[in-house]
Amino acid sequence: MSAAPTPARKTSAKPPPRSRAREFAVQALYQHLVGRQDAASIDEFTRGLSGFHKADAVHYDALLHGCIREAAELDALILPLLDRKLEEISPSSMR
Repeated sequence: MSAAPTPARKTSAKPPPRSRAREFAVQALYQHLVGRQDAASIDEFTRGLSGFHKADAVHYDALLHGCIREAAELDALILPLLDRKLEEISPSSMR
């Protein structure tokens, strides 16, 4: 006799705080790169968005400010993996 299959676990409809932080950080980085807005005004705007209070604010800060601060190093890691210039895939050359 075979064992009954284990029921599938239900996934939470609400993303966990770190996932929310990543979503907000990606949106904020897009504003920084494409909209050319400064980090302080983006941060102020993002923290006022609906649902931000449910995000891990420390993780968000680390992602947003870390990516901006380390942009040159991140670009240097990505460049060897590209088949074209960074400017050719980046809207408005981003920087």
